[in-house]
Amino acid sequence: MAATFRSSGDPAKFVQLEAVGQGHRFAGWMEWTDTRFGVRSSEPIELGIDGEGVVLEPPIEFRTLRRALRVRIPPAAPGYSPAAAVPRPGWSTITALVKTAIGRPISVGL
Repeated sequence: MAATFRSSGDPAKFVQLEAVGQGHRFAGWMEWTDTRFGVRSSEPIELGIDGEGVVLEPPIEFRTLRRALRVRIPPAAPGYSPAAAVPRPGWSTITALVKTAIGRPISVGL
């Protein structure tokens, strides 16, 4: 997802819509899904693959494969996946966006 703000009043409009769970109705809102995407750069790109740091030459193409990933959760895990950190519509989303924008971590409130 991405949001484009074309005027100084757009962030306030977005916050108002998001506060009532309607952020997707904001005129500058863009959301999409795909099974593949590419990254292009004029310089090598630093990535983490399976926890290992690597530097790859662009272009880099990514694609998803159904059922290609298996997730094992240890018995001592807290009982939720990282996907649970996705904020619900409303003020929690706005708070998470602001925290992300200023470089602060968001917490899972389960």
